[in-house]
Amino acid sequence: MSYNIKNPLKIFFSLSQEEKDKIKSFLKKFFQEVLEVENPEKSDFILTSTENLTDVELKGKGKIVLYKNLSPEEMIELGKKGVIDFIKMDEIQKLPFIIEREIRKTAQDKFNKFYINWLKKHDIETDFLKESEFIALANSRLKENPLSPFALFIIQINFFDLLVVHLGRNVVYEIIDIIAEKTREITSEEDILGRITERKFAVLKPIQSVKDADEFAKELINRFSKSTQQRQIKASISIGISIFPQDGLSISELFQKAENSAGKIERKGSSEYIFYSDIQQKEGQNFFKDIFVALKEKRFSIVYQPIFDIKTKKITMFEALLRSKDRIINPEIIIKTAEITGTIYELTKFIFENVFETAKRLEKFPFSINISPKHLLIPEICEELKNIFKKFDLGKEKIYLEISEKSSFEELTEGKRVIQELKNLGIGISIDDFGAGQSSIALLKEVPSEIVKIDISMLKGLEEDDFSKYLVESLIFLCKNTQKKIVAEGVETERELKIIEILDFDMGQGFFLSPPLHPEEIYGV
Repeated sequence: MSYNIKNPLKIFFSLSQEEKDKIKSFLKKFFQEVLEVENPEKSDFILTSTENLTDVELKGKGKIVLYKNLSPEEMIELGKKGVIDFIKMDEIQKLPFIIEREIRKTAQDKFNKFYINWLKKHDIETDFLKESEFIALANSRLKENPLSPFALFIIQINFFDLLVVHLGRNVVYEIIDIIAEKTREITSEEDILGRITERKFAVLKPIQSVKDADEFAKELINRFSKSTQQRQIKASISIGISIFPQDGLSISELFQKAENSAGKIERKGSSEYIFYSDIQQKEGQNFFKDIFVALKEKRFSIVYQPIFDIKTKKITMFEALLRSKDRIINPEIIIKTAEITGTIYELTKFIFENVFETAKRLEKFPFSINISPKHLLIPEICEELKNIFKKFDLGKEKIYLEISEKSSFEELTEGKRVIQELKNLGIGISIDDFGAGQSSIALLKEVPSEIVKIDISMLKGLEEDDFSKYLVESLIFLCKNTQKKIVAEGVETERELKIIEILDFDMGQGFFLSPPLHPEEIYGV
């Protein structure tokens, strides 16, 4: 008889050499591999005797005592200290059974814990995540990839209560199974699936364009309809779709918009899908409508946030930010929207022309523009930048391109040649969000930059956390020793200003120092 234990059976022996050899030889008849370990903490089981008990720290589990004479009272006391079983010296034939029993028990305990934890997070009917887990994972994904577009689908069974009454619960369960099955067929591991209510399901799916979301919804409806027709079930689903970042910048906002969209088409009674943006366009409530139209109507403008010298408290340069009629918008979000809608060239040209014109009128200050390395690889954008730079004839390093470290390292590496070409023209390079990515040191080597920007959030809690303090000090030391100016972004309090002064930052920007200014406000600076 041999037990199917795939991993080596690791045993710590605290026995005489004779006893040890005898037991090892015996166990090898039953187990594929018996491995003696020298550290009891790394063992599966500890085999000891009453004579050697003092040599082994009896903590944890997996201790088996071999004895000649041991009273019940002594066994009880040893049991409290982690001994799982007792075997008489002349009955070692019981040992394999005890070991096998404990291995199975441990495996079952692990499985039980895993299954209980799984049930807390998953819907038992569909295997989809429960609502709270879906939202938590979606928020986590958004935090990890704040610039990656995705679609949020809310799929609901139309007229659910009527179906329960007229078709019965069993048929409704069958409909739920069809939705779960067909959804899994056309999703991948990177998608997040959730069951929100009894009749509503959610899918978060990364996309490259709106077309990807459109094709997914069409395919799901097609597969659902075929399956219900084959089973002669009359049922329909509605799918509401919201897109990040156009339709919202938070999961809760996107969730609400997709859910409301699904509700708007339920009354049609057929399986259909609709984008939130389509509803907004029909109702005249979509703020952006289309970036191309917004540019034509001059609904965007550029504002400039001053960057100050920390020692003199004087303005040394400006960062260009995109503004709508109502609020300042993170340029990266607008650029990501332009990528999806195919208007990135028009938007980039608009930014370049406005910033260069302002820089020409205020030549004593450099200006920085946010741009993604992958956009520099688009020939039209790169040529437009070169042409505008030559047209305005600005001096060396009067224009800086801010490249985020959150960009993929592949993009940065591929764009290195183009970046060097632009530097040769006289355009400076600034690394944004330094320290936020996973390749900071390599980035300094790959991207020839003059300025490095560190977000103030990296300085939070430095007094209490020595590791964070050493990390930031190391980043600063690294930048200083590679002759790069360091800028602290997001300075909003006097205390934060004091911190960056102590840490010897060169420059700082943020609302505490100055909010973004309109062009007419900076001309008199």
